[in-house]
Amino acid sequence: MPEETANPKTPTAKPKRFPWVLVCALLSLGFVFWFGASTGGHGTSRTAKARAQKSALMLAIKQYETQYGKLPAQDGLVQDYGRLIFALTDQSPENPRKIPFLVPSKIHAVTGRPELKDPWGNNFVIILNSSGTIQAGTGGIYETINSNVAVWSIGPNRIDDHGENDGKTKDDINSWR
Repeated sequence: MPEETANPKTPTAKPKRFPWVLVCALLSLGFVFWFGASTGGHGTSRTAKARAQKSALMLAIKQYETQYGKLPAQDGLVQDYGRLIFALTDQSPENPRKIPFLVPSKIHAVTGRPELKDPWGNNFVIILNSSGTIQAGTGGIYETINSNVAVWSIGPNRIDDHGENDGKTKDDINSWR
């Protein structure tokens, strides 16, 4: 019988290996979802949404100021939040050029006006100052903000810490840090 020689062009069959890498990846993904669900889930996604909304609100106020040469509300802590949000839409008489500086996704059931709430259902806190300097903080410790607009969400604990966030008990999501 003739002796068989291996053909160098024919691939040799390799033994199949169990896909451990795939198993580890799937287990890791499962742990991530389980851990996220067991710790309340969407904390970081809510924080990210609050940061995006805060930035959009600040940008809308600054665009309004650029367009009309004035802030959309009086200096100081904004008292009539709903009126400010309405002024930034294209439906407000305070916006005569009908420029949609802000397009809120919700309409208030009673007033029919657009509204913007943080992911925890609260209004954003807004301070305006046409001079371009704002003081924010609590307990006699104030921070000077070189801007004419300061915006913050009171965060998941729903307590207004005046824009402070120490990573522990004070969890406001502010526009200057």
